[in-house]
Amino acid sequence: MERGKKRHIRSVHISERTVQKCLCDYCIVPIYSASFIYDNSASLKHRGMDFALRRMVYHLERHFRKHGLAGGILIYDFKSFFDDAPHEPLLAEAERRLHDDRIRALHNSFITDFDPVGLGLGSQISQTNALLLPSPLDHYFKEVLGIEGYARYMDDGYAIHEDLDYLKGECMLGLEEVTRHLGLRLNWKKTRVVPLVDFYRWLKTKFIVTPQGKVILKMNPASTKIIRRKLRSFYQKWQIGEMTLADIRNSVDSYNGHMMRGNSYKVRERTNQYFKSMFGFYPNKKGWERNVSNVQRRSCTGNSYEPCLGQKAG
Repeated sequence: MERGKKRHIRSVHISERTVQKCLCDYCIVPIYSASFIYDNSASLKHRGMDFALRRMVYHLERHFRKHGLAGGILIYDFKSFFDDAPHEPLLAEAERRLHDDRIRALHNSFITDFDPVGLGLGSQISQTNALLLPSPLDHYFKEVLGIEGYARYMDDGYAIHEDLDYLKGECMLGLEEVTRHLGLRLNWKKTRVVPLVDFYRWLKTKFIVTPQGKVILKMNPASTKIIRRKLRSFYQKWQIGEMTLADIRNSVDSYNGHMMRGNSYKVRERTNQYFKSMFGFYPNKKGWERNVSNVQRRSCTGNSYEPCLGQKAG
């Protein structure tokens, strides 16, 4: 379960994972990624969610310099992307791109070993092929429709244009046609055209373009609710010795790192003050180092025969 949504994760054994890692890093990824657009930003080196958000901000700022707040953004999402991914286009691309029969057979076996359709979550081969499958749609928007402000992060994509009617008409029709040709389905609850004067959400991030052209990012408020609920649980476990401050720090630093992607200083500050009200110190680098070392020093004064970190036995 992820945020209340069932996801079928098919784990890969370490022996198989080693083979997949070598196959992807030295063969599949270099060959396949050569045809990807620059804004295909998931599961690739020097890419990721931070890159995708930065590119969205870049596209919005460039659009504002040329057209102001005229036009809008077409946001799309695929339904059951990994579960319903067809194998035929992927096997056809492997036939065209992978010229070594042994490598192609090994690659195809990782795709067809699970079900007649779909890709297994948790597999690097699946992630790479998931990037490849909608790649014709990327080139359609960039090269046929000529939309510069286009990007895709796995199954979430967008296109920015100064003409709303163009987005609702030709772009939407082209999106439907190419998606159907690829054997994919659109999630119509998330596929829509939004005027740039309104706010919208993409990758669980709220985007607002002000009349002055500033792009404001607001992170998902559910993340704050989740971390505060976790902190209450962590505090109880810390009190009875089931968790250490080092364990708690991992979750707090992860939350702060995620929230720093957006304009969320006040929300982070309130959450850090909430942490301080329970644990007695502010969760910055100085606070963590001082309090973790104090806990270690206090534990060293006990009658335990177990040496502390950095202390020699005897």
